[in-house]
Amino acid sequence: MQLGYDLDGDASTLGDRPPGLPAQIGRDKVDESLAIINQVRTSRGLAPISVDLLKLDPYVSLDMRLMKSIQFTGARRLELFFEGFNLTNHINYEPFTMTPNIIAADFQIRKSARIPRQAQWGVRVAF
Repeated sequence: MQLGYDLDGDASTLGDRPPGLPAQIGRDKVDESLAIINQVRTSRGLAPISVDLLKLDPYVSLDMRLMKSIQFTGARRLELFFEGFNLTNHINYEPFTMTPNIIAADFQIRKSARIPRQAQWGVRVAF
């Protein structure tokens, strides 16, 4: 999280935050953080943001593999499998793709997500 302009006069905008705003937002004191951010944004003529942009994005994914082995003569066998990834099809946003600059128009807007539900099947012959 950064302010977007040099607050402390060190010629760098990195790490500059308004007083009272924690480095990580969305964990505690969300209403206080929102008030500080919107105060900065309105002082710069920007629209305030909603509390939804400060909510944390949980990572939810369920991966499974089903396998069936069919035995033939000797050591030969046929293995059938089916795999599914992110079976819940939950939208898991990519971390660090949001703009951390408080005065940016796209502040905290999610820009990309990880791959949605996928499935694959296959056959393996062992001999």
